[in-house]
Amino acid sequence: MRKTLTKVSLFIVSILAPVLFACMVPAVVSQAYDPLDYYDDPDLDKYNPETDYRIVIIDGANLLSSDEIKQLANDMATITKYGNVAFVTTDYNSVGDIMRYSEKLYKKLFGTESGTMLIIDMDEREISIYSDGDVYKVITDGYGYDITDNIYRYASNGDYYTCASKAFEQMTMLLEGQKIARPMKVVCSAVMALLTSFLICFFIVNGASKIQNTSNAEMLSGAAKSLRYTTPRVVRTGETRTYSPQSSGSGGGGGGSRGGGGGGHHSGGGGHHGF
Repeated sequence: MRKTLTKVSLFIVSILAPVLFACMVPAVVSQAYDPLDYYDDPDLDKYNPETDYRIVIIDGANLLSSDEIKQLANDMATITKYGNVAFVTTDYNSVGDIMRYSEKLYKKLFGTESGTMLIIDMDEREISIYSDGDVYKVITDGYGYDITDNIYRYASNGDYYTCASKAFEQMTMLLEGQKIARPMKVVCSAVMALLTSFLICFFIVNGASKIQNTSNAEMLSGAAKSLRYTTPRVVRTGETRTYSPQSSGSGGGGGGSRGGGGGGHHSGGGGHHGF
């Protein structure tokens, strides 16, 4: 009986010991990776020896495999003819606003040098493109929005490599003087054309159906004519005298002040889209 109890005790201890040990060890809290804190430790950092521009990839959200990172670097290489280029993913946006975050990170990576950067922000669920310098003269805010409009569906479907690859492909096309699809611009143009046609039709119909105003002669001819004259009377009620000396002129003037203020200025910008 005693041996049986001993075996049972050992069995219970062997089951409960790991559980008790796990409860006694403090839980390890995983901290999100913010590329703003680790921008100097990228997954890939290559120079173009001909232009000295860089290719930087920071996959903070672990969205790409090692093979996809290498392939994406090849996709980005053409852009280094014109400026620096970066691809960043993060699962923690410490700034909140995606474009402010993009600008802050770009300055840390490249300062004020010419270049462009694509960010997939898993925290805010947004894609952003930020460009600066000579590259920004080509990849403007409008094109930043156009490209993110064209690629966000890939991110929505979890195909992050294709999302990034298509973005850099379209950036390269713009830098080489080619055109890209601009569906939102087409939609806006169609809406403006439709509104303009509505306004033209309104003015035409309004002008055709407008009732002519009655002339003065017609109004007088139709009005009843009646005239009644009453002789005016003048009643004197009293007199008063008022002394009004000649006053000397005086003048005055006023002064004013004006002030102005200034704000911060940055040369870059871009566009973004949720996914």
